Amino acid sequence: MVEGEAREINLQSEKITEMKDEADQVLKEAEPVLKSAVEQLDKLNRGDISEIKSNNNPHALIKYTMECVAILLEEKTDWDHIKKVVLSDAGLLNKLKNLKGENITPSTKAKIKQKSTYL
Repeated sequence: MVEGEAREINLQSEKITEMKDEADQVLKEAEPVLKSAVEQLDKLNRGDISEIKSNNNPHALIKYTMECVAILLEEKTDWDHIKKVVLSDAGLLNKLKNLKGENITPSTKAKIKQKSTYL
């Protein structure tokens, strides 16, 4: 009985190690992307945000990006709402810079994943 339990514990330990290794690999791949995104945010300023906000018919990629931002911030994704609420937030850039992946809800992750399948 003890041998069987020890075997089960070893199997579970191996599975946990595999899961950890997979998670570490995903993190290793994600860190440069996150670093790059933050560097790009550092290049933006309120003037850039105002320019985007003033556009009633933005380029498809700008609209797509802002829809993704709205999803991450758990806001509505229609352009009028994005202009009136998301782009009007004086703290928008800081919110994005300080966004932590572990605080993103599973529902929000699913919405982003669904949105990204349209690319």
